[in-house]
Amino acid sequence: MPDKHKVQKLLNKIKAFLDSDYREQVERKEKIVEVLKRLKSRTKAIERQLESTECSEDKTALLDELELIKAQRKKAIKVIKSIKDEAK
Repeated sequence: MPDKHKVQKLLNKIKAFLDSDYREQVERKEKIVEVLKRLKSRTKAIERQLESTECSEDKTALLDELELIKAQRKKAIKVIKSIKDEAK
């Protein structure tokens, strides 16, 4: 009897081949994941800048940008979750 994992893998390949909408969702998800990685690295850079900055105006601007990035990341994560739910 074939391995369950192998059968599932083959079914996913067939589904991807037959369902162009599925492929589009996978591509969209991959792009969003790439953006999430860039946003995470930007977040870390801003946090390092915050540690080294003395000026309160600069800190305020950096904190605002940090909050914006966090909101964008949360939104992107929700989109990825919705794509996963639609695939099921």
